[in-house]
Amino acid sequence: MGGGVCRLSTALHQAVMQAGLEVVERYNHSIPVSYASGEYEAAVSWPAGDYRFKNTLDRPVQIDTIASRDGIEVIIWILA
Repeated sequence: MGGGVCRLSTALHQAVMQAGLEVVERYNHSIPVSYASGEYEAAVSWPAGDYRFKNTLDRPVQIDTIASRDGIEVIIWILA
C-alpha cells in the first residue's frame, strides 16, 4: 500500500490519459509503487513535484472521484 495523495494523482493521471487531455507536468516515483507503473503513475510532492494537465478539447470536462476501501476511481466526463 502506498500514500493516498499519490494514489489520487495516479488515478487522475490515468483518467486524463484515457480522456485524451494534455499532460503538462508529471513525475514518476523514485522507487516502484505497487498500484501502477511507468507512464501510468504520477507522483506528487510538496514543494517540488506537481501534476498538471490541460483541457485541449473544444468542450468542457467534469471530473468525478469515488473513494472506497477498495481504492480511488477518477472519471472524466466530456460534456456537450
